[in-house]
Amino acid sequence: MVLGTKQRMISLALDEELLAQLERVVTECNYSGRSQAVRDALRLLLEEKCDPARLHGRVRGTVTLLAGPDVDVHTTLRAHHEVVRSHIEAGTDRKGLLHVVVVAGDAVPVQALLDALGTVEGVTRKNVALF
Repeated sequence: MVLGTKQRMISLALDEELLAQLERVVTECNYSGRSQAVRDALRLLLEEKCDPARLHGRVRGTVTLLAGPDVDVHTTLRAHHEVVRSHIEAGTDRKGLLHVVVVAGDAVPVQALLDALGTVEGVTRKNVALF
């Protein structure tokens, strides 16, 4: 937040579990209050959200996926081999595999990989961190 910038108040509804997690973050991370923690979380979301309009030039980063043990992400990764630099796969339990994919290259084919991974059925979580 820029000093002197006018802030607007909004209303936010959270279930009890999410509210308890927010309270824990406020305490553990020494936030001055819920609003500060929510603003930080929103900034992180906006920074990490893979917005195709934001991606340009050469990018690099990681894509982390959680998928079922029988989910085939390898075919998609092979189809986009020009931007996949490394892929690590680890079993989390009988229900899932964690995939960490290091990517680098022009933003257009990296975005194509992200779009393709978004269509793989059985991928339950996807986290993208690009620079």
